[in-house]
Amino acid sequence: MSKISALFSAVLFAGLLAGAVPAQAADSFIARTEKVKLQWTKGKGLLHPGFTIAEYSGLSKVRGSSTKALGVYSSSKSSAEINVTTASFGDVTIQCKGGESRTGLGWITFDRDKLAYVCTFQGAGAGPSAAFTLVQAKGGLMARLQTPQRAGELQFGSFTLRTETKQVGSMPIGLGTGAVGYVIRNGDQEIAAVDLTGMSKTAYLPPKGAPERDAAAVMALILILFMDTPV
Repeated sequence: MSKISALFSAVLFAGLLAGAVPAQAADSFIARTEKVKLQWTKGKGLLHPGFTIAEYSGLSKVRGSSTKALGVYSSSKSSAEINVTTASFGDVTIQCKGGESRTGLGWITFDRDKLAYVCTFQGAGAGPSAAFTLVQAKGGLMARLQTPQRAGELQFGSFTLRTETKQVGSMPIGLGTGAVGYVIRNGDQEIAAVDLTGMSKTAYLPPKGAPERDAAAVMALILILFMDTPV
């Protein structure tokens, strides 16, 4: 084996070990959650499908576009309209698109882009101050070829939940595939997660009856439907 090959193998192995740590760390709370997959159902058309995830159901309309210069990804736009309903909070409409956050996110430590992915809510069950913001760390070409670093915050009902990118499921394959997963926290406690590595997207929700289940489900749904790398 050449020195270059040996060095590459060592770097790759170290990267695989580093990538496995978050999944192991997540096991402690994953065992206390309910694993549910997003299922697509008949909606209003191909671009306006229906969905179910656990007891939550609704319709989604997601759009995205990107710009490339000299073959290098340079910018993207993503937007979504999500209608979700359950017996617990009734009908809620969520509108998401790029913009400037109106939510204070002083707890985020990385240097982030000015523009964010923000969502507004309509529906009594969401609460009068409901809002969601997802921000991304600034970075050059190498950062864009790796799993992006993101963080977000949701205000829904009486809860304020926070999320950060973190590997939850199996080892991601390939580069430039967007975020591989998110962990959702209520305060300092990890209560839920999203795994985006498979063909079928998976959420780990607080058990039924948990007071923060609805808020965690709404955040998980937004993260799953976010068009990470529009084509």
